[in-house]
Amino acid sequence: MKSWTAAFDEIKRRTPDKVRTSVRVERPFFFDPLTSLSEVPDFIEASWESIEAESNRILNFPGRDANFTQDTLICATKFYHVLESVRSHVARGAMTWSFVDAYHAALVSTRLLGALYGIFSYTVKGRTILMDYRPELGSVDEERRFQKAYRDVAEPTRILKPVTQLSQKDSWSLCVRLANITPEVEGVDWPAVKRVKTVAADKVSSFRNGILYDAVAWGNLNDFGSGGTAAELRKGILEASAEPHTLTISALTAMFDLINPCFVAFCHEVGVDPLVISPLTAKSASAEQIFLP
Repeated sequence: MKSWTAAFDEIKRRTPDKVRTSVRVERPFFFDPLTSLSEVPDFIEASWESIEAESNRILNFPGRDANFTQDTLICATKFYHVLESVRSHVARGAMTWSFVDAYHAALVSTRLLGALYGIFSYTVKGRTILMDYRPELGSVDEERRFQKAYRDVAEPTRILKPVTQLSQKDSWSLCVRLANITPEVEGVDWPAVKRVKTVAADKVSSFRNGILYDAVAWGNLNDFGSGGTAAELRKGILEASAEPHTLTISALTAMFDLINPCFVAFCHEVGVDPLVISPLTAKSASAEQIFLP
C-alpha cells in the first residue's frame, strides 16, 4: 500500500451514530484529562513483529472499546484546548494570529472527526499508523463478508500503514473520504457533512501559509497596537466576507458544526459530562460563538 488514498479506501460506510451506539464500556466511563494517557501506541509497538511486513492487517485488540473511548476523549480534550487558545488570541486583539491558530485548530479537528468515525492516527516507530476501530462496519454485504472472514476475531481493528507519512493534505482528504462514506440516513446532519466535504477539499491552509512563509506578510495591522485590535472591530473582522482569512473561519466552523453535536452525543452514550471536557461543547457553530470568549 503506497498511498493514503488506498488506505482510506479500506474505511467502509458508517456514521458517527452507528460507531457511538456500538461502544460497549462500563458507564459512567472514568476519564481524567490530567492523568489519562493512550495505551494504543504501546499495543501497536508490541504487535509490530506481526504487522511489520503488512500495510493492511486485521488485528484482535482486547479492550478495544475501552481504549477507543479513552482515546476519543483524549483527542477531544486536545481539540477543545486548542480552540480555547484561538479564543484567547481574539480576546487580546491578536486577530491575524488567531486565524493562523484557527487553521491549526481545524487541523486538530480532523483527528477528532476521524475518532468519531472510529479512525485514529498514531505515531509508532517514527511513522503514522492508522487504526480503524470498526472495520466490521460497511454495507450489508461488506459486513457479512467481514463476519465470515474474521469470525474468530473477537475485537477486530484494522491497521493501515502506507509507506508515507500522513500529511496535512492527507488529513483533509480523510475528511472527504468520511463524508463520502456517510449515508443519508436518520440521525445524520447531511448539510453539515456536505459542508465539511466542501471545505476539506479547498485550500484551507492558504492564509496560515502566507503568514508563516512570507517574512513580512500580515493580515490586520491593528494587531500591532498597544492593545491589539480594538474590541469593537473584532466582531466585524470575524463576520467579514471575501477576505483572505474567511476560508479558515469557514473550515473551523464547518468542522465544529459536525463534530460538536456528535461528540456531545458520544459523551452521553458513555456517561461523561461533555462540559467536563470543555464549556465550548455548549456552543453553536457560529463564528461569533466559537471565536469570541
